[in-house]
Amino acid sequence: MDIYNNLYEEYIRRAVGLLHKYNLKDKEEKTQYKNELAEFIVKNVNNRISNIFDRNRKYLTTLKENLINAGKSVYEIKFVSTSRVLIDTSSPLGWLIDEVGIIWDPLLETPYIPSTQIMGALRAAITIDSDYKLIEAIWGNPKDVSKNKLALLHFSSAYPIQIADVSEITDITESRKSGLLEREVITPMYGDSPKETETMPKPVQFIVISRNIVFEALLVIDTPRLFTEEVLKYVAEKVDVNENITVIIDRLKKKIMSYLRVAVEDIGFGSKTSSNYGLFKLL
Repeated sequence: MDIYNNLYEEYIRRAVGLLHKYNLKDKEEKTQYKNELAEFIVKNVNNRISNIFDRNRKYLTTLKENLINAGKSVYEIKFVSTSRVLIDTSSPLGWLIDEVGIIWDPLLETPYIPSTQIMGALRAAITIDSDYKLIEAIWGNPKDVSKNKLALLHFSSAYPIQIADVSEITDITESRKSGLLEREVITPMYGDSPKETETMPKPVQFIVISRNIVFEALLVIDTPRLFTEEVLKYVAEKVDVNENITVIIDRLKKKIMSYLRVAVEDIGFGSKTSSNYGLFKLL
């Protein structure tokens, strides 16, 4: 395995170094500064893609083993990006380009999807369907704070583990570039002036996660807490407490996966989801 220096440290060093090369008060030189810094991030991450995927797979395997040893029921969940993905625009990585960052795990040195994004989208999908019994089973009674509880299930953060083989997966298209990250540019038409004749469009460029990247997360069910009144009411009108716990888990997991598909494919994760960013296909 190749050995690389810390990417974020290299990014800061490059950003500072380029300040001695370009005069940011000059419009053309400032554009060159942004282009070179953006290309530096994309190129260096994509050059390390094999290491990133391998490290993420090992981390998820270790995490799964430890959760199982702790008595949890753990399931691997995979989904592939069908659009570009932009998460955590306040993140420091890439922020110096045009004040739009991209999420970055400084320890694993990888972009990722936070577990809070997955849980939030899942709850939104359940709420849209007005399945309040399931919400109560997982999170407690939303109308009674005293009955709120630690969630019965949760997800790990999702990490990229491979580039999808588009020949084996339907409904996704070939990406223009086979890389983990790529550059994106948008051009806001209206800045300081609302008058169209006075507008001076200023392109904003940022870094996004590419299409066709397979992510893996872990669905973790707190098995010892499954036999609660709320859960038993939800999984069946009448369930024998002595019933095989596998049956209860399967019923709950099946319902969760149906809502997760909506969360992943219709709601999405991150920023600009209304512009078709952050959408995935559940595998």
